[in-house]
Amino acid sequence: MEQILYSLSDYKVLAIIAGFIIISVETFIPVLPLVAIVVANVFILGMWLGFFVSWVGSSVASILLYFLASKFSNVIYLKSISKMKR
Repeated sequence: MEQILYSLSDYKVLAIIAGFIIISVETFIPVLPLVAIVVANVFILGMWLGFFVSWVGSSVASILLYFLASKFSNVIYLKSISKMKR
C-alpha cells in the first residue's frame, strides 16, 4: 500500500487527474465515502493541493449534476402531466 502511495506522489499530474475524477464520480454516486477520498487526496498531494483538487472536483461535478437534473426533470415532469390529462 505504501508503495502505491509513494509512486502516486511521484506522478503528481496523474494523481491530480485521478483525484479529480474519483471525487467527480463520488458526486454522482453518493454511496462512496467522500471523507476517505479527500483524506487520500490530502495524503498523496499535500494539504492544500489535495484539498483544492477535492473541492474543485466536487464543485464542478455538483454543477454538472444540477444542470443534468434540471434538464431531465422537466422532461419527466411534462410526460407525467400529459399522461394525467388523458
